[in-house]
Amino acid sequence: MNTGFEHTAPPLRELGDDGLRIAQGLIRAGRKQVGLLACPSDLDVEPVAIAVGGALSALCEGTVVLVDLSARFRRGPNPARAVDPGSVILGRWLSRSLAVLAPRETLKEAGWSEALRCLLECAARAEWVLVDLGGLSKGDALGAAEQLDGTCVVGRAGRTREKELIGLYRELLPSKDLGVILTDW
Repeated sequence: MNTGFEHTAPPLRELGDDGLRIAQGLIRAGRKQVGLLACPSDLDVEPVAIAVGGALSALCEGTVVLVDLSARFRRGPNPARAVDPGSVILGRWLSRSLAVLAPRETLKEAGWSEALRCLLECAARAEWVLVDLGGLSKGDALGAAEQLDGTCVVGRAGRTREKELIGLYRELLPSKDLGVILTDW
């Protein structure tokens, strides 16, 4: 599939077993636009998104776009730039096959629904899209999850309480449920 993105993935041995196992599960599920819903809401899913995105890119030999609704990816040594002149979407490459897109404005100014629609349109050329639903209220995150092919609840081993995970997991639509990722990242 020619997406218009150039593909160069890191060697599989550099991605870690956990990222590869999660990516393989997503490939088996056949869902291309996947939300990552943090539990508790202040959990940073960036390490999970990067590991899984890199593994998806390597396994499928395609480009993966991380959609950052939380604006966490805006920081760092490689700042985000406008995708096109005057664009409301900022983007930057983490590797040659792994890109991050984020709204230029905060979600309160732009509105999460419109921001997500614009971001998904921009990411449509990618083989896979992972959406960090952090930064949204629980209700908004669940609403955004309904617009995606599926959603994984992400929790931290030893930090996230089982009751919280089960409660959030049960609020997902059954047709969108891709399970729980429990990580120590």
